[in-house]
Amino acid sequence: MAGLPVRDHASRQWGTTMPEDQQKSSGSAMISPAGAVIAAICFFLPWVKLSCAPEPMSGAQLGGILWLVLIAAIAIVIVVPLYKSRGQAGNAKPIVVISALVGLGVMAYKAFQIFGGKAAEQLGAQVQFGAIGSALGLLVALGGAGTLENELQVEESGPDSFKCPKCGEVYPASYRWDACSACGATLHKREQLAGAAAEQGAPAVCPQCKRAIPPGEQGRFCGGCGAALTGTG
Repeated sequence: MAGLPVRDHASRQWGTTMPEDQQKSSGSAMISPAGAVIAAICFFLPWVKLSCAPEPMSGAQLGGILWLVLIAAIAIVIVVPLYKSRGQAGNAKPIVVISALVGLGVMAYKAFQIFGGKAAEQLGAQVQFGAIGSALGLLVALGGAGTLENELQVEESGPDSFKCPKCGEVYPASYRWDACSACGATLHKREQLAGAAAEQGAPAVCPQCKRAIPPGEQGRFCGGCGAALTGTG
């Protein structure tokens, strides 16, 4: 769970760690923005050459609905790094997918208008590398959406927390349920808190109600049932 301290056994201090495979996936999260940058740059390069025009026309010169291609690319470039900085790159996946599909859909619609039917013969239209680059860039951005995942920190239980034995999700000592909310596995809250409490010289559990006693609870009586605690000052 976000915000909980992580025990660094080497330094005996609290810290945060991230698994190596997630560090690698962190770099792959930039595939979508990279593809979107390519699409945006190619938008201003030659897209189509018409027999009636002396020079090839770029996506910007064709304009109209094609501006949505540039907007979609810019949206991907902005959104992914923004979510990634919060460790929530996975939440950007729907935006990336929708933006890329909108851009590709607009390009397909415009291509049908220019190259479909007899229009291509009348205009003498020829596709140029800019349009191909933008299309490939959006396809890369769409494919890169599959690599977007939220960064889950590997947390170790400390004296005020315990973790799920199956998935490693960390919970505060105040968590009241017996099942992990992430995977549904049975939690062994008392056993883990008992071990942490023992390290701190505190009683493991209340002798009366068997309530786990957090090490920060410095009372002579159980806060749950009021029974007298032994081993406290």
